Amino acid sequence: MPINESSGIRRSNLTREQRREAEAAVYGLRAINMDTELTPQEIERMRAIVAGHDRTQGKVNQFDLNAPPQVEVRYTPFPRMLYNHSARTFAIVQNEAQLEEHLAAGWSKEPYPQDPPEPVQLDAASAAEAEAVQAALKKKK
Repeated sequence: MPINESSGIRRSNLTREQRREAEAAVYGLRAINMDTELTPQEIERMRAIVAGHDRTQGKVNQFDLNAPPQVEVRYTPFPRMLYNHSARTFAIVQNEAQLEEHLAAGWSKEPYPQDPPEPVQLDAASAAEAEAVQAALKKKK
């Protein structure tokens, strides 16, 4: 069962000025008239607001979400990954001496070759069922 809710939007019969004053009261603000004296605490608060604004120099950093700023990546030769194809292992070398040592021991700079997957072998019953499904699919087209 739904909670008792109003089916329509209740319109306020307050004027625009009265609404503004009510919102200010909710947020703990009070209207500042320039003809009244400000307290020292209000002046310091305003100075803090202006100082915070000046720190950012009033600039808002904007960027396009579809093309965000990118950090340039600098190439570094080390650390580097080497591969042992016979044992299907890898090692990470940190400098030129380790690189030469591993290359002399038979390691490779190229990653493992992509072996194609072995074809699936179906038994006679499964092959007949697959052919029946293929035929049914062709008939639907």
